[in-house]
Amino acid sequence: MLFKIIAGGIFKYISNPLNIFDGSIVIISFIELYGQGNSGLSVLRTFRLLRVIKIVRFLPALRRQL
Repeated sequence: MLFKIIAGGIFKYISNPLNIFDGSIVIISFIELYGQGNSGLSVLRTFRLLRVIKIVRFLPALRRQL
């Protein structure tokens, strides 16, 4: 996330909805890691699976394996 923001700039990064989704997952993960252990954010871990689905969409070989 940080490399994409540095390379293209913040406005180019937020122009893509998938980048916004990835950024929100990264920020939520940091909050989970450094926040309270029993917070309600652990439910949001399932959204990380959606990142895998996004990758599968662009890689047909991985789609066949799954």
